[in-house]
Amino acid sequence: MSSTRYEDDASRLREDATAPARLAPLGASKDELEAIFQSVGDGITVQGAQGELVYANDAAARLCGLRSGEELLQIPVAELMQRFEILGEDGVPLPLDQLPNRRTYGSRRAEGGVVGYRVHASGEERWSELRSTPIFGDDGTARLVINVFRDITEERRAQSRVRFLVEASTLLAASLDYESTLADLARLLVPEFADYCIVDALDDTVDGEPRLREVVISHRDPAREVLLRELRRRHPPDANESHPVSDVLRSAEPCLVEDARPEALAHDAVDEEHVALLRALEAVSYIVVPLAARGRLLGTISLGTAESGRRFGPAELELAGEIARRAAVAIDNALLFRAAQESFAQLDTLLVSAPVGIGFWDQNLRFVRVNDALAALNRLTPEEHVGRTLAEVIPTFAPVLEPLYRSVLESGEPIVHTESTDERALLQGDRRHWLSSYYPVRTPEGEVIGVGGVIMEVTDRKRADDRLRLLAEAGELFSSSLDREEICARIARVAVPRLADSCSVYLAVEGTLERVASVDLDRKLEEAMADLPVRVFESG
Repeated sequence: MSSTRYEDDASRLREDATAPARLAPLGASKDELEAIFQSVGDGITVQGAQGELVYANDAAARLCGLRSGEELLQIPVAELMQRFEILGEDGVPLPLDQLPNRRTYGSRRAEGGVVGYRVHASGEERWSELRSTPIFGDDGTARLVINVFRDITEERRAQSRVRFLVEASTLLAASLDYESTLADLARLLVPEFADYCIVDALDDTVDGEPRLREVVISHRDPAREVLLRELRRRHPPDANESHPVSDVLRSAEPCLVEDARPEALAHDAVDEEHVALLRALEAVSYIVVPLAARGRLLGTISLGTAESGRRFGPAELELAGEIARRAAVAIDNALLFRAAQESFAQLDTLLVSAPVGIGFWDQNLRFVRVNDALAALNRLTPEEHVGRTLAEVIPTFAPVLEPLYRSVLESGEPIVHTESTDERALLQGDRRHWLSSYYPVRTPEGEVIGVGGVIMEVTDRKRADDRLRLLAEAGELFSSSLDREEICARIARVAVPRLADSCSVYLAVEGTLERVASVDLDRKLEEAMADLPVRVFESG
């Protein structure tokens, strides 16, 4: 919802609150006004001169976890605020005096912002766009403050989900060493999504019976991580058929336990010592999701909440399941690649199924084999690559890539997570970005015979990041100076080279159009522009 919408709402509310006589001829009674406010989908509260609540509709009450506006009005503001932890837009606790409604009393103008509310009792988080508008009495003091809340919880969760999945996908696609990748994934999940994370893998054994192996265990609190490891050592999942991990491995279905307090799980504990360890961990809720790819169970990911007070629900279960699905694909691809190193005959299966670009080059940096994903990145067919050099296939990128490939050939060491950009493109819309990892391909005797690569195009993500940085820089420069010409010069410097190769800023002053700033990638052209007349048009 735009700020204009909030201002319109606040304007209408101000009129309704300050001019009841105007509504009287229309027959608008108090009950009718109440019905109008209750029908509004957004939460509405009104505070008095001392900050006390004097009105709240039911939508506002529901945002606070209550049933009605009347119930909300019965609770003192100080007591109500103790039920929540207030969060700023960045998710960090926000001092109460920084809330828009509190700022309004001091600034004497409308204030707004994104505010989060974490319920202490349940750990649930709700998010709202809040707009607070003061109403002044005849003496000029703020008599009332009208607060309009728009619940953006689902929007916030959706944005967080997309961002989190993009980060996880980029991480999972960046390496074929799945154990180190899973460790990186655990660091991403903790503490942003969960307070702890455990990844268990099913390993094949000689007798054909899979063995459960703990790959990663991570907790946001180092002391509790020690307890978690001790709990796992004394009570491993494969020794307890009722353990959630065992259940998930049997059913291949995810498991959500919304209440994981020791009292709720006492019936699953083996003994009192087990209960004591669970109590020391202060678990709140947890999720176990299967790692499955191509119809094969590879292990599980266990996620839990504790000291953060957050409580998992169906939305978190769905997100965890999607992350596990992508992680399973990454693990499966890594296992396939390990097998492919022993037999080139298995490469076709790997290349066809891999969701990221994979290629192999010989010692002369000629393409030996590429998969469809990499061929698509280069905008050629796989057959058009084989036997050709980097310079022949991607001439603009060869000067950047060849030193990396030769470094791998000469050192025998991989290069991981390197970013490449096609800086030769003239337009921002044509510039492309890649995230790549390169590794030596060896014979069984250890001789390096070529280079393998995993390449993922991240152009869209980079462009989004650049836009955010550009907006941030623009915001800083607009607020850092009151000099009009200095601001215009800074605008031009921000625009070049991010948006264009050249930028000139003109201002219309009293019928005259004057150039106040010019920036060009070519310094000579920029100096030439400086010598041109400043005034380019004059009416009259």
